[in-house]
Amino acid sequence: AKTPQERAALKACFPTGTSISDERDRIRQKHAAIADYFESARGLTFMRTESDILVATLLSLIKRGVVALPIHDAVLVQERFAETAKATLERESKKLVGAAIPAEIKTLSD
Repeated sequence: AKTPQERAALKACFPTGTSISDERDRIRQKHAAIADYFESARGLTFMRTESDILVATLLSLIKRGVVALPIHDAVLVQERFAETAKATLERESKKLVGAAIPAEIKTLSD
């Protein structure tokens, strides 16, 4: 929150007297399994890995003649290439991180 109005709006989301450290501690408790990653810049590594998977997927699809547009952590393809794109995402993630990250197909009618 940059402006006083933004800070006030954010503060209104929490009970009176709530401190940042109290909320941070609650979040750490709720997500204890990954709490050591918080505030560690590890997220940047995860973002890079996600990007590497997406680029590898796009390059693989290009080699197959499939036009694909990247959208954050997904690819947009013609519906007839959906299964190919799904399999490619899963294969490239397995190559890069050692496990196939499950991908799902969503169509415009979903």
